[in-house]
Amino acid sequence: MHLVLTLTLVVMLCFAVSALIVVTRKALNLKDKLVEVNERTEVALDVLDASYNRMCSILNTPVASDDPYIKSVVESIKVSREAVLLVAEKLSRQEVEESEQE
Repeated sequence: MHLVLTLTLVVMLCFAVSALIVVTRKALNLKDKLVEVNERTEVALDVLDASYNRMCSILNTPVASDDPYIKSVVESIKVSREAVLLVAEKLSRQEVEESEQE
């Protein structure tokens, strides 16, 4: 009886250790993916920043045409500039919140 109980405990311990190893591997893989997403987010923020600066530069240039097409393009750039700024703010805010949690 004592031997059966000991073997049962050994088997349960082996199962628990195996499960712990699997969970640890999954956690490490997830950590690697999070690091990769963070790096890609930083690159995306740099691209958004450069794009925003180019749009601001374009919008600061006076338009000498009253052509409705030109005015439409300028208005589209203004809307795009605001969208880029909004996305960059959200990504930056999310990064700050994540770094504060660590």
